[in-house]
Amino acid sequence: MVLPWRTIVKACARSRSTMSLKGYDEASLRPPAADDDAAASDSDWDWGEVLLDRAAYMADKENHTTADCQFTRDLDGKQINLRVTLCLAQPPRVSHFCCLAHCPADHGKEEEEEDTPRLFVGEPWMIATDGELALFTLCHGDDRCSRIRIGNHDYFVYYSAPSPSGKPRLTRLPQLSDGMLPTMGTLCFCASDIGIMRYCRSNNEDDADAYRIATLAYDYFCPDHSGYYLCTYDSEASFWSRRPAASPQPPPPDDYSCDMVIAIDGVMGWVDLWRGMLLCDVLADDTPCTPLCYLPLPKPRQPRNHLPLGTDMAYHFRDIVSVKDSGIIRFVDLQVHAEPGRRSQTPSGWTVVTWTLEGLDGGLGLDDLRFKEEYQLSSREISNYRLPQSLFVCKPILSSHEDGVLYLLTNASSQDVEGDCC
Repeated sequence: MVLPWRTIVKACARSRSTMSLKGYDEASLRPPAADDDAAASDSDWDWGEVLLDRAAYMADKENHTTADCQFTRDLDGKQINLRVTLCLAQPPRVSHFCCLAHCPADHGKEEEEEDTPRLFVGEPWMIATDGELALFTLCHGDDRCSRIRIGNHDYFVYYSAPSPSGKPRLTRLPQLSDGMLPTMGTLCFCASDIGIMRYCRSNNEDDADAYRIATLAYDYFCPDHSGYYLCTYDSEASFWSRRPAASPQPPPPDDYSCDMVIAIDGVMGWVDLWRGMLLCDVLADDTPCTPLCYLPLPKPRQPRNHLPLGTDMAYHFRDIVSVKDSGIIRFVDLQVHAEPGRRSQTPSGWTVVTWTLEGLDGGLGLDDLRFKEEYQLSSREISNYRLPQSLFVCKPILSSHEDGVLYLLTNASSQDVEGDCC
């Protein structure tokens, strides 16, 4: 069976127990049982999208999505075999992926069974997806100190099978040089700052045969421009490049911080879910200083109450997505209400409000961009809603299809534990 997905929608990180001194969670060595994999083959499912756990399981699995890659590790010059497998489940169940790495020269040694955790400092992490492409990163090494070595960080692009006769592929990207990163303070890009975008080399708009990866960063020690710069990798050129960006107009607030990146037909948006997003045309190579524009998001509507919620986590309440094949940018804000009472800590239902972004077809001029309220829905207005109003609801995830589906995570308590999507 091939994997004809149109997009991997979101990445919802699974619950984590206390991190061990090894740098990874012991649960990451034990992927879920295969029963869900069988359920995913339901013929009624069109494989259109999945809810994907960003953190990999470090385990050996193989199915029709498996892709392999061989490369020489910069850390010590060893040959590495890397295998990646997607284990898909029909939403609202959460899918996951597995990474297995080993050194062929080490086979037969007593430590062979420890290859996978020994080669990864922590769990490989899915950064971004677009269509049949998925970008993930991993860090090599035998201890947590390995994170401070620049050559230990690698980026990979996974390609799903384009046709029944095709096979998935896995490509390792060239190593980042010191000149790509800020002058001081980091040895790799923050995963929340990176996006991937397909584009067409030819005039055939239906044939997105190339892709570009972009990250927007800030360098405090570059006085020759605004401090912002764009670092990109293009599949055609096969190398990383860095160029300055102009000061955003209007300027973002001082506490702006990127939570996620969305791709919008040649434009990428670096989104602070509480505040706004920086927009940039990442395919415009003919500009010496990349223009940036800042667009505020609708103000949060979470009522002030005493519910024990992680109000510092924007993704607990808000999400934004580019709806494929329609050009719509949809944004959602979740409100969780409390039972009547001065200091009640018991939930009493929820309300979601969605907006759409209009005017993007005209370019990046802020005069044309505006959010328009789309829908408002309360849990009490849903006639067949069977869940108790006292459940804690969080982490809204918008579908990237035109069906307008919204996934919500429900928990019996406010602790960040595994729950059910509704």
